[in-house]
Amino acid sequence: MLAIIDFMKPHKPDYSLISIIAILLVVGTFTLFNASSVRGETRYQDPFYFLKRQALFLGIGFVLAFFAYMIHHGFWKKISLLVILFGFGIMLAVFIPGVGAKLQGATRWIQIAGYMFQPIEFFKLCLIIYLASFFSGREGKRINSIGETVIPFFMIVAATAAICYGQNSLGSMVLLLGISGLMYFLAGLDFKYAIVFILVLMGIAFIFIKFTPFRMDRLEAFKNPDADPLGGGYQIRQLLITIGSGGFSGVGLGHSRQKFEFLPESMSDSIFAIWAEETGFIGTTSLLIAIGLFFWRGMTIARNSREMYTKLLASGIVAWIVLQSLFNIAANANLIPLSGIPLPFFSSGGSALLAVLVGCGMLLNISRFTVNRR
Repeated sequence: MLAIIDFMKPHKPDYSLISIIAILLVVGTFTLFNASSVRGETRYQDPFYFLKRQALFLGIGFVLAFFAYMIHHGFWKKISLLVILFGFGIMLAVFIPGVGAKLQGATRWIQIAGYMFQPIEFFKLCLIIYLASFFSGREGKRINSIGETVIPFFMIVAATAAICYGQNSLGSMVLLLGISGLMYFLAGLDFKYAIVFILVLMGIAFIFIKFTPFRMDRLEAFKNPDADPLGGGYQIRQLLITIGSGGFSGVGLGHSRQKFEFLPESMSDSIFAIWAEETGFIGTTSLLIAIGLFFWRGMTIARNSREMYTKLLASGIVAWIVLQSLFNIAANANLIPLSGIPLPFFSSGGSALLAVLVGCGMLLNISRFTVNRR
């Protein structure tokens, strides 16, 4: 009876998770300044340029996260259909002339009043909200019903993959489909369907790579970066040099040498390498431990949730942030091909930071309504 009472009445949020998020944000912001100060000085005559920009997004993100924290999670379930329609709408908007913007060969941005943002970062959260609602309404045998659940799910997956293909965003597509499959599995997907989904995902990734020449080039660079050391293999070689330079204890905070325009994307996709160079094995291990603690606290919230909807919503948010972190780190270490996926809490860029902070606000809201076992 007491557990039911604890569940019905909101209690304090998970302060352990708040502490982990705060530590990641502080360390990430400091690392961003280290990685961007040289570029800020050479391009804008202000070493604090990118730090100020990140601070602006942090301020906006905190406000949005606070609202996400204050809004009851049940609200998002009620409007989940509108949320996913909005998500697909902004994803398709990048293809509208005059609205969408193309950078570095990819059409992934929307430009409004001189500002650019990446819709796919917000779409990740939209998809998680919708799938949590979709699966929670189909518990039991209905979760494996071909006509009622399996086919509609694959239609969502196919639409997501098609748009990602149009945006030349393989990394985000694999991440999105991976999160979707994981949420379906946690909802009770039959193992045979899980195998089919994995095979479909592998097939989609193969087609994506096979019919986009620059992806094939990137794959070749991943397999043999020394084959073209000044071309396709340049960034990978510089990433490995940067990480290797850190050794056991690093070169010291603020003493990165690779940030002097040697390492491409040093403050966005490659920022983990700068952290590894400055803090070495000790700092890299500490970051992985922090990500692990985030996973532990997030999944504890999911496990202590009484509703299938909140279990799936919390699990989806945690899977998104943790998998995206691991994807970025693995790409920096040349364990997987470079994908352009940012490192949560660290990488420069407003879209990813805002989306992650909103997701964290929603996760903390869920933590207020879990069974209080403390």
